[in-house]
Amino acid sequence: SILIALAVEICNPSVHSIVELQTPENIHHAKNAGVDEVIISSSYQGSILAQSASSPGVSRVFSEIFGQTSTVVRQEEASSELVGKSYAEVSTWYTNENIGSLLGIIRDTEAILVPNANLKLEKSDKLVVLTRAKN
Repeated sequence: SILIALAVEICNPSVHSIVELQTPENIHHAKNAGVDEVIISSSYQGSILAQSASSPGVSRVFSEIFGQTSTVVRQEEASSELVGKSYAEVSTWYTNENIGSLLGIIRDTEAILVPNANLKLEKSDKLVVLTRAKN
């Protein structure tokens, strides 16, 4: 996977590349190859199992989000009219507009899930939204 990613990055350095690795020990090799995102699926599996054990039934939620369903988690730009509003206001707007549920924001390189309700949205923030898949 890393060699293929390296070849792709050499051919087109502006491509957004994602690699799935079996173990986290190779993350630095993927980053050195220019990969933008690394997914270690085994680490997610353990988290889903642990959360399902501590909160029985929550696995149905993960199945709905990540299975072959009509919902997707999407990152999107904040519209200019939302910048400066609180997270609570933006979340309410998404719900009232029947767009989806706001899960959090990405600020710089940090994903902030369930931020403080008073956190003000900045122009560079990306919104993380659970919404219906487009057909």
